[in-house]
Amino acid sequence: MRTLRLAFIVFYFSLAYVYAQESGGIIVGKVLNEQGQPVAHAQVCVGRTEVKDERLQIGGNSCLTKTDNLGQFRLENVPMGTVDVSAYKSEDGYCGPHASYPRVTLSAASPLANVVVNLGSKEGMVAPIVAELATGQPIFNFRVSVTVHDAERPNETRVSLVGGFSRWTTSLCVPANTDLSLQVWAKGYKAVAYPSPTQPSVPATIRLRSGETLSFQVGLSPEEKVDPNARY
Repeated sequence: MRTLRLAFIVFYFSLAYVYAQESGGIIVGKVLNEQGQPVAHAQVCVGRTEVKDERLQIGGNSCLTKTDNLGQFRLENVPMGTVDVSAYKSEDGYCGPHASYPRVTLSAASPLANVVVNLGSKEGMVAPIVAELATGQPIFNFRVSVTVHDAERPNETRVSLVGGFSRWTTSLCVPANTDLSLQVWAKGYKAVAYPSPTQPSVPATIRLRSGETLSFQVGLSPEEKVDPNARY
């Protein structure tokens, strides 16, 4: 009888191990903002986090779920091993690398982890409204390039591609409390700088506070097409 019981225990743990390896682990937790309040409907991701140039880079991550109305989430079938849990909510300005990302290790012996993701401070937001200068018709597929003018982060540039939207504006997260300049362009149109260097009364850069949104209109002109057979 004792031998039979021992065999059953071995079989049970072997089955549990195989099941855990096949189904993956479970991560439950909540997402909080800088005031410690829950953040509803934030994207929650798992992946590997590396520090590069003093900025967190998420590599090979998968955004698997969103938080509920109470800022809580549950991730199932997470691959075993060491993973980092991250979260963002770009429409509220929580989309930068300034969060506190918990790292957990899942195994057959410990397939469940409970974590808290702190989003940190908000970034700034720019919301360009782009149209053709002559006709006022909206331009849907445009790019916004953001250049950071900061001694601590020289030559840093962020580029956002906007496509497939039914509206002609978008919101792009940018670093807060630092000098920025923007460039907006689209295929077939000339690029436009913002702020415009042709206006002496306008500062050469913009600076947004944490959580501040800047909305502005940009008119693009078509590029001049050059006839390769033309003679000049």
